[in-house]
Amino acid sequence: MTKIRTSTQLKQLFNETRARREKKLQEERQKRLQQRQETYKQLCKRADELIKQAQEEEKRKKMEYLSTLIPKRSQKPLKQEIRYITVYNSNLIEREPNDRDLYLTREELMQAEDRGEGLINWSAWQRLIEETKQLLQQ
Repeated sequence: MTKIRTSTQLKQLFNETRARREKKLQEERQKRLQQRQETYKQLCKRADELIKQAQEEEKRKKMEYLSTLIPKRSQKPLKQEIRYITVYNSNLIEREPNDRDLYLTREELMQAEDRGEGLINWSAWQRLIEETKQLLQQ
């Protein structure tokens, strides 16, 4: 026997049916979207692989071409050349300073200044010494 339902019961039944149908449609949409995303990821991955293969092939072709341009050499080790550097100790030739040519104390610098070998801004010198001491303490 069929049961007679009231209008509120029918509305409730229709709403429940509509909600189930909407939920089912939403799940199907979500499933299709997920499938599209997975397909897109697979296509991107395949495209990356193809690009990488093409780059490797291009690199291989370029290396082959360059190797044809370079003449073949023997695989024997090359004889090493020994080079000597001669340092002249003369005022007429530009050279690297010798350790004995450097001033070691402030007094030696003052004596060199008195001899006319150059001038030093002593206030700037003292300021640089103080700044350096502060940097070293940090």
